[in-house]
Amino acid sequence: MPKPINMPKLSDEMTEGKIAEWLKKPGDEVKAGEVVAQVETEKATLDVEAFEGGVLLAVVVQTGDTAPVGQPIAWIGKAGEKVPDQPAAPAKVADAAKEAKAGGEVSHQSTQAEAAPATAPARASEPPAAPRAEAQRGAAPRETAPELRSAGPADKPATGTFTGRIPVSPAARKAARERGLDLSRVKGSGPGGRVVLADLEQAPRAAPAAPAAAARPRRELPPKRALHEESLPLSPMRKAIARNLGVAKPGSPHYYLEISADVRRLVALREQLEELGDGPVSLNDLVLKAAAEALTRHPEVNAAWGGDAILRRGAVHVGMAVAVEDGLITPVIRDADRRSVLEIARLTRDLAKRARDRRLKPDEYQGATFTVSNLGMFGIDAFYAIINPPEAAILSVGAARKVPWVDEASGEIVAMERCRFGLSGDHRVIDGAVGARFLQTFKAVVEAPLRLVAAT
Repeated sequence: MPKPINMPKLSDEMTEGKIAEWLKKPGDEVKAGEVVAQVETEKATLDVEAFEGGVLLAVVVQTGDTAPVGQPIAWIGKAGEKVPDQPAAPAKVADAAKEAKAGGEVSHQSTQAEAAPATAPARASEPPAAPRAEAQRGAAPRETAPELRSAGPADKPATGTFTGRIPVSPAARKAARERGLDLSRVKGSGPGGRVVLADLEQAPRAAPAAPAAAARPRRELPPKRALHEESLPLSPMRKAIARNLGVAKPGSPHYYLEISADVRRLVALREQLEELGDGPVSLNDLVLKAAAEALTRHPEVNAAWGGDAILRRGAVHVGMAVAVEDGLITPVIRDADRRSVLEIARLTRDLAKRARDRRLKPDEYQGATFTVSNLGMFGIDAFYAIINPPEAAILSVGAARKVPWVDEASGEIVAMERCRFGLSGDHRVIDGAVGARFLQTFKAVVEAPLRLVAAT
């Protein structure tokens, strides 16, 4: 007796799928486990396999048409068997209804692709008036890995005798300028005589070193805490907060915090990591790692709203928003706190490429415990992203820019590379003070980024 091949449920949020291509045609022999079609969902194009062998007797849903989960899309059986009569395919009606609905409301599902990088679609009230740009999840498209770029002028030679013809790495050029070194008197040990950072240690000084690199006081961080999967019942106070704030801000009652960090050392670390030659490393890769480090010290932020309980997560899975052609998707760096920066950089490049090709598997874009949204590549100074439910918070990343700032070490006004980071928090799960302490720890890690590559 013929058996149907039904539209499979390929992710928790999937309610329907669109036939992207049939790989078999009626009359073809099909083996159990063989791919017969490809289905396009909101986030990816995935394979449909036959659970039993036989002959593909009929195709019910044609290429380009849509069918709800569980509806037969084809029939398989023995040659010559007759398939049951099928009602008219509802695909066109479903498409029309979906388009009508899309015209009247904004989707609030975290799996929908949206414009540029990172927050999940959920309605959010306007944050407090402040110089900022608000966006639905912002993540910049990237060819290798997203990167925060300084808006300052191009590097100039350290002295008048250096013409720019000497091969020199960006990190070495910047360090030579800060130390007052004459690069024309430095012998390079890199490929083709290229001057690298190590060569500067033997170079004669043309001027006294600038005081900007004065030692900074050691910043103590909260201790790392063990992460456990646990469900915390709501206290009467927490129930009241969730109830009252849900009236003021339906859905996830957002609040917004912002902090500015000195990213000079972060930029220098990125340049030094790239000199290792293991592939591009972006500032965003370092930010992802810094966020994971902070989450291990504030597990209350690595949590989710569970309706009648707060769900603490037992692992740190950081989502990164990536812009795709018709929206955005948030691939997940799993166990980000346990991975090296170089490993994270390799993963972000791979996941971003496959996200743009719509080849991510559901388990590669689902299950994040925290999300990072980056609009810095668009020149956005600051913004507040929308939380990706059921996560408790999302970090927004602005552009790294050189601005006049009083250096804490020297007390002088210098042109300092700084970046503004915003935190959107779900007040039902974490209070403002909890979010503020998390941002303080995150800032301390960003400003002393050696923690990201050294065991602590």
